[in-house]
Amino acid sequence: MIFLFDPGVSSTNLGDLIISEGVRREIAHLFPHDRLVVASTHTYLSAEVRKVAVRSRQVLVGGSNLLSPEMLRYRSWKLGPMDVLALRNQVLLGTGWGKYMDKPDALSRRVLRAVLSDTAVHAVRSDYTRLQLANLGIHNVVNTGCSTLWTLTPSFCAEIPATKAAAAVFTLTDYDSEPDLDRVLVETVCAAYDEVYFWPQGVRDREYLESLDLDLSRVGRVDPSLQAYDDLLAAGGCDYVGTRLHGGIRALQHGLRTIIVSIDNRAVEMARDFCLQVVHRQDLRQRLAREIENPQPCQVRIDAEAIETFRNQFRRTDASA
Repeated sequence: MIFLFDPGVSSTNLGDLIISEGVRREIAHLFPHDRLVVASTHTYLSAEVRKVAVRSRQVLVGGSNLLSPEMLRYRSWKLGPMDVLALRNQVLLGTGWGKYMDKPDALSRRVLRAVLSDTAVHAVRSDYTRLQLANLGIHNVVNTGCSTLWTLTPSFCAEIPATKAAAAVFTLTDYDSEPDLDRVLVETVCAAYDEVYFWPQGVRDREYLESLDLDLSRVGRVDPSLQAYDDLLAAGGCDYVGTRLHGGIRALQHGLRTIIVSIDNRAVEMARDFCLQVVHRQDLRQRLAREIENPQPCQVRIDAEAIETFRNQFRRTDASA
């Protein structure tokens, strides 16, 4: 039995579903004969579910920015005192570190050292995350990027268009907003493309867009579901431009040209490590129109060796079982 802490369960952010899909795909490949039990990272475990986790042969922590220098303050991964006491040897699968902040507080150091395996290889989302864990004394870590990137092989990326499409879909982020610059994003996209769509990845993103007091008469609505977004992307002929990191990665998975507008450390670090095409929000006025118009081949570069290092530890375990 495999136990998964899954950010896609009980989440209002559809990007968490994209992460969850990548994590579950990997688990299905690595443990094809095991039962999978899933618990949300957004809610605390009940006593009964905790017992299931303890009995499981492997506990995995599936992606998202769950690690923090102040675990009790931010609680992106809701671990209660009994979880810290009972759950050991958990393994990270494409998990990331939160914001740029000072060193972890003493309690966060104890929690992460207690619950994370000190022998298994952890897969993390960025080199920044790897370095933060190294500062805690956790060195059994490889930087694989988020599991949503793992299918973006060089041959796949070579087929992604380098030039502008006729249409674009954009996203915004309600909880990390800069209205003046977000207006620049929307206005630039509307000026550059014949057809424009908006996908609300977060539960309040549409409300935030409407608060910007822009002419949205040309902006098509995409229903707030991952299926609706996939249907739009699958039709092709569309670029992605937006602040939602995993909205952009989903477009890449569909083989579409993608420009991610970075608003925090997640896109910045993954761009540095894996060559995502990123424009910093502070540079929108100077760069976005040029990035849209100029041909730019997809240069995403995954670390296949690191991914295989992570995968192979479980293949060896299965072979010896």
